[in-house]
Amino acid sequence: RRASLEKSVSSLRAEMESLKKGLEQVREGRIIVLAKEILSQVPLSPRSSKEAVRLALRTLVEQARAELAFRSGLKPEQVQIVSERERELENPDPFTGNPERIVLRLVAESNAVREEPVIVSVESHPSRLIFKKGQELGRRKIQGQLKREEAERELFLLLREVNAFSVKEGVIPDPLKGTVGNLSAADFYGSVERIVESDVPSWVIVQTEEDVFSEGPVRVRIVLKKVS
Repeated sequence: RRASLEKSVSSLRAEMESLKKGLEQVREGRIIVLAKEILSQVPLSPRSSKEAVRLALRTLVEQARAELAFRSGLKPEQVQIVSERERELENPDPFTGNPERIVLRLVAESNAVREEPVIVSVESHPSRLIFKKGQELGRRKIQGQLKREEAERELFLLLREVNAFSVKEGVIPDPLKGTVGNLSAADFYGSVERIVESDVPSWVIVQTEEDVFSEGPVRVRIVLKKVS
């Protein structure tokens, strides 16, 4: 059990170090975009008009441009977003009048560094309601008086289970990370603190914060309940 615990905590720390390293690269301006990264996404209602699709395409580009400007320290108008397919970022025809709800995603085709043009493509995916707001996605029973490393491990394993369950139910994972969730480091460690402070057996429960559609993300909250 001790070896398993250390391995899980080590895995979590390795993932966090990898994320930190990636953020440092972004801050230093070496890489501002990674290949297959989702830069923005916009849902489209069933039977959307050409004008609605044009607006969605503009929103995709504007959101991506704002995000990349923030990462690189450039002004939004200095960020070049281009497609290798003719008029892909302006042409509404492929997505107009679809009878079902869909989501458009703007995806980076390759890595890009500061002041380089960012080559993108537009993807469309079916979008349906997967989970309702407040729905329970998973729970794990824990004993009281856990050490911090044990609490981290239990929560990390539960979130991994929730990620796998969400993908199985139909949420499209991030192609870069393979994940669907959206829990900040602050929320993660805040929940760890509450688990460590608990001195009685409890349920750690993961619930959705809002309705979740196929495109995600799966925004969740962590609830701690005493075992009755």
